[in-house]
Amino acid sequence: MELGTSYPLNQQKGASERLRWFQAAVAVHPANPATRNGLAVALHDNGDLDGAIAGYREAIKADPKSALPHYNTLEQKGKRDEAMKAYKRALELDSKLAMAHANLGRLHFREGRVDEPSMPAGRRSVTTQISPTATTVWASPLRNRGI
Repeated sequence: MELGTSYPLNQQKGASERLRWFQAAVAVHPANPATRNGLAVALHDNGDLDGAIAGYREAIKADPKSALPHYNTLEQKGKRDEAMKAYKRALELDSKLAMAHANLGRLHFREGRVDEPSMPAGRRSVTTQISPTATTVWASPLRNRGI
């Protein structure tokens, strides 16, 4: 089993056990972006938001073209502008990343920017290629306002 793909199996374990597992994995494979991202997620799950942010930044350094580390805990730390930039960067790298669309749409909604798209004009049709569930998640706040 590859280190980077084993995280879903470890979701069945407790948060502290996942954290220990990913700390060990990063110690063995420090340059592996998937283990770095997994460690950041485990830190977040254990309530260490500052550690998670640092971990996501390490994962980005390990693989700057990976979209996954870009949607992270910045929003939860009250850094909405940084979070918005991170979500947009994630979508530049992978325009079908449903949670980045959902998170960016939610931030726009919270700030009253419901008319602002989550993608540049030339790429907006991509949202129709996302799963119906993801589109529902992104659109539900707008529907609740009658939009």
